[in-house]
Amino acid sequence: MSFPSVSTLQDLHALLRYSFPQYMAFARPHAPKGRREALAVFSDIAADQTEQADRANQLLDELHEAPASAGFPMEFTDTHDLSIDYLLKLAAKHQLATVSELRELAQVPGLSHSVRTLAEECVGMSRAHLELLQAEVQPLAS
Repeated sequence: MSFPSVSTLQDLHALLRYSFPQYMAFARPHAPKGRREALAVFSDIAADQTEQADRANQLLDELHEAPASAGFPMEFTDTHDLSIDYLLKLAAKHQLATVSELRELAQVPGLSHSVRTLAEECVGMSRAHLELLQAEVQPLAS
């Protein structure tokens, strides 16, 4: 498999494993009564992303390659005390950027068929996650 495929798999893995919804699924921010179900959105998205990240990792293993060293961005650590509605808006903003980054990865020249297919599936999944987040967002009180 070509270098673009390995690099793309490493990028896919990092994008999905260290996303904002992944962080929020572990951080468990406060949600007032009546909005606690909104927290499940983060867990649902994180589960989907973990599944796809695991697929990227499996392809890397088959190539005797490892995922790139990565971690959650430091900016995520400042979000624990924000309202659930603001966090959902912030997640939608991050998700929009993720869709764009994944779309670019899916268009890298020289990808193997399996890597391109995985990247394209990740784009579709991420678009669906964006719609889910946007549907959960409630207007902030003025």
